[in-house]
Amino acid sequence: MFPHPCGSDFADAVKNGADPGTVVPDEFTVAHGGTTPLPPAGAKFSCTAGPSVEAAAAALPHGQLRSTTAGAIRTRGGTVKWESEMSRYAVLNQQHVNVVEVGPTSFSELQPNPVPRKLRIGGNVKPKKGGSGSGGRQP
Repeated sequence: MFPHPCGSDFADAVKNGADPGTVVPDEFTVAHGGTTPLPPAGAKFSCTAGPSVEAAAAALPHGQLRSTTAGAIRTRGGTVKWESEMSRYAVLNQQHVNVVEVGPTSFSELQPNPVPRKLRIGGNVKPKKGGSGSGGRQP
């Protein structure tokens, strides 16, 4: 499932002058992986975006995630800014976004990643030693 074509669409749009802060449509799912609590309001944190929960979840290596929409974040005064990033698996993730929330979160409670590990970013590759992101056991 990874990568979803929306990532290259975001990259092309920004290359052609689109604003990275608005290139992700409001109706797109934004997902944050891992089991740690969400950062406090005003703190920037990494997420992924896609036209569905599955598309966004495939760009996360984590076995669990929280999700919302870009529009829900923006409606509350937050930001969703597209910024491709090299993953801990040395794979370019063009579905990566930076999120800043203002006030109460719009993200869901923790839920299992609906995408099987082998279909997520990095597949069955083990993280490089010293790579970015949190480690941990993945289902």
